Amino acid sequence: MPRCLKSKRNLQLRKIKMRKEIVELRKLMASDGIDAYYVPSGDFHGSEYVNAFFRTRAFLSGFTGSAGDLLVTEEGAWLWTDG
Repeated sequence: MPRCLKSKRNLQLRKIKMRKEIVELRKLMASDGIDAYYVPSGDFHGSEYVNAFFRTRAFLSGFTGSAGDLLVTEEGAWLWTDG
C-alpha cells in the first residue's frame, strides 16, 4: 500500500479512537463559539508539581507526563511534550 494511503488510513483510525473527553469538549466549544482550546501543563502559580485539580491536560488527552501542552480545535487535537 502506498505510504500516502497508509497515512490517510492512520488518520481515519485516530479520528475513530478520539477520547470521549475531547469529543465532549468539542461539543461545548461549538455551542459557545470557541474555535480553539489551549490546555497548558501547569497551574496559574507556575508550580513545578501540579495539584490534581489542575491536571486538565491529562484528563482530556490521557497523557500523564510531567510537561506538555494540548491544543484542541474542531479539526484536530495536538499534544506537545518535552520528550
